[in-house]
Amino acid sequence: MKIQGLAVLAIILILPMAIILNSYSANEIKTVDLQMNYDSRLKVATYDGIKAFQMNMSNSMTSDFSDSKMRDIKAAIKTFYNSLASQFSMTGYGEDVLQDYVPAIVYTLYDGYYIYSDYKNDLDVYGPNNEDGDRFYSDATYKNGEDLYGLKPYVYYSCRYQNGNIDVVITYSLDSYITIQGTIGSKVVNESGYLLSNVSVSGDDVYYRGIKIPEEENKPGLRQRSIYA
Repeated sequence: MKIQGLAVLAIILILPMAIILNSYSANEIKTVDLQMNYDSRLKVATYDGIKAFQMNMSNSMTSDFSDSKMRDIKAAIKTFYNSLASQFSMTGYGEDVLQDYVPAIVYTLYDGYYIYSDYKNDLDVYGPNNEDGDRFYSDATYKNGEDLYGLKPYVYYSCRYQNGNIDVVITYSLDSYITIQGTIGSKVVNESGYLLSNVSVSGDDVYYRGIKIPEEENKPGLRQRSIYA
């Protein structure tokens, strides 16, 4: 075969592959660019929602109450969706439209978290023997089994531990503060305070990393206490 024929054959084989690889590379670049663009807009909307929640909490005298906290979270979620609609040039679209594209929103707080997502409404419409239950439910705004989207009950960072005669529930927080509730043998335990490691005891004195911890009755978090005592 002449050199010219080999050159033509090489072009026939290489040219389609080059075109395919070039198209693939262009699509990958567009995908990465679009992903970065979406991530940036989502971060801005998330920041707006968090900022709204922080401002509502700091300006509220009842921010520690669950009802007030839920109200502030719902207001922050509305801010998130409004910012999201603005970022994607979808101004005018309501939360009920955009939430179909957001699987869930999680608000992690000091000792637990809220989840804002879809759920199935469950009403106790029947009695223990399958008889008709409270007639109030027949006039409820949301029907039994209806698919809804909203804020779920608060979930604590807690876990139950059972070992021998120990049966306790420990509730954690974002720092080292914990609450222990339950029973150890025949003793009922309900203690809370900061969990410290590297603690040593010398006589009646307690040291944390070489620093003496003063015992103050009005500040149980500063006391060395054993739940087994």
